[in-house]
Amino acid sequence: MPRQPGSQPPRPPSPHHGTSPTAAASSPPQGGSVWWAANHRCHHKFCDVDGSARDPHSPQLDGAANAFAFLSEHGTVKEEFTPRHCDGVAARVLDTFSALPCVVELCAMRALFGTAGLWASFTSGYLSQLLTLWFNVVNHATEEGEEAAPGAAPGAAPGAAPELSRAKACRATDVRSALSPNLFFECLNRLLWVGVLCGEGTHAHHHAYGSLAHRPGVDLPFHIFIRPLLALGLVWDPKLAGRDKASKVH
Repeated sequence: MPRQPGSQPPRPPSPHHGTSPTAAASSPPQGGSVWWAANHRCHHKFCDVDGSARDPHSPQLDGAANAFAFLSEHGTVKEEFTPRHCDGVAARVLDTFSALPCVVELCAMRALFGTAGLWASFTSGYLSQLLTLWFNVVNHATEEGEEAAPGAAPGAAPGAAPELSRAKACRATDVRSALSPNLFFECLNRLLWVGVLCGEGTHAHHHAYGSLAHRPGVDLPFHIFIRPLLALGLVWDPKLAGRDKASKVH
C-alpha cells in the first residue's frame, strides 16, 4: 500500500517481528505456522498441477479423502516455500513443538473448568481443524461439469503473473462445490458458513489475491488480529488492493 507523504520509510523485515504472530498461529491443532505457511504457499503455486508431490491438497488430483488428510503425507516443511520474514530460531522451535500449546490449553481448561472445559476446548479445536482442511477441498471444483471461476488463481507466487498452464489448471472456485463423499463430510458442509465470517467466502479470489491482508466479507481475523497489530505499529503496509474484485460472497 503506498505510503502517505511524510510517513516513515519502510522497515526491513526481521525474523524477530514474526515471533509473536508465530506463537499465536501455533495454537490451532495442526502443524506449526512455518509448516502450514510453506505448504499453503506451495499449494498456491502448484494448484491442481502436478499431483501430491507438489500440491499438498488437490482434490482434483488426489481425491477428496487424500486432499483432506494431506497432513500425513506432507509432514515436513517445504523449505523452498518457507516465509523468510517470519523464519528464525524461535519460530522453528515453536514449529517443531507445535503440539505443545494445544496440550497446555487442554490441561489448563481441565484444571480450571473440569471435564466440561476439557470437552469444550477439545471439540472447538478439532472442529476448527476439520473445517480448515475441508474448506480447502470443497472450494475446488471437482464434480463432473463443474467449472472453476474465471481468473480463479494465478499458479505462481502472489503478485506474479501466472503461467498460463497453471492458471488454467487451478480449479479454485468462489462457489462451493456439491462435494459430499459421505455423511461425515455432509455434516461438515453444514458448518462452512464459519468460513464466510473469516473472509474465506470466495476461494478463487483467495487464490488470485493470495497475500491480501483484508479479505472480502466480514473477515473477523482482520478486525481481531491484523487491525490491532496495525494500530500498535507491529505490522505495516498491508496489501489491500483487490478486495473489491471479489464476486458475491456465498
